[in-house]
Amino acid sequence: MDQVFPHWFIAFAWIIPIIVAWQGVWKAIALWRAGRNNHLAWFICLIIFNTLGILEIIYIFGFSHKKPQGGSCSSNSINDTTVTTPPEGG
Repeated sequence: MDQVFPHWFIAFAWIIPIIVAWQGVWKAIALWRAGRNNHLAWFICLIIFNTLGILEIIYIFGFSHKKPQGGSCSSNSINDTTVTTPPEGG
């Protein structure tokens, strides 16, 4: 009982900072994107669940892309407005 930690834990203690850094980087990127895209449900899930970066990677590469806004088919486009002139001679 003179050892506080088992021998295997001391042998693999170096991996803990690497895991923390890995998860921290992915979580920071995913939370930033979820906040910028106003994805509140994703933001809350990413804060609550710690999945060693797996959920964060799924969000970043699968769900964080913004939907295209505007374009030639949009009703808010300036090009969609038409000007009509009254018929001549009347």
